[in-house]
Amino acid sequence: MKNKSVLSFIAILVLIVGISGCVEDNPNTTNTSNQTVQQNSSANNNVSAVNVKISSEEAKNIAKKYINQSGATPGEPMLKTEGDKIYIVPIIVNGNNAGEIFIDAQTGENKGGIGGVT
Repeated sequence: MKNKSVLSFIAILVLIVGISGCVEDNPNTTNTSNQTVQQNSSANNNVSAVNVKISSEEAKNIAKKYINQSGATPGEPMLKTEGDKIYIVPIIVNGNNAGEIFIDAQTGENKGGIGGVT
């Protein structure tokens, strides 16, 4: 009789642990995803949040001055916040990324780039 009670207790305990693991929502995945979206949105839209003087739109306009290839246009800048803050402005030709121009987010200076159209 004592063995049946112990086995019943263990079975109930296993059942409770199993159910709690099955119905648990994983909030970390959702929160991490939302947090990443919020950080990216803040970095691109609110330049004061990352202490830069040049806006994304200004970086795009500066990069446009350095594009010498007919039909090439600047794409949407992406702010790199690790180390020196630099906008990476893609150069778009026929819908494809043909290179990048790097614009200093503090001074607006052209820091160079990659690709054959700068």
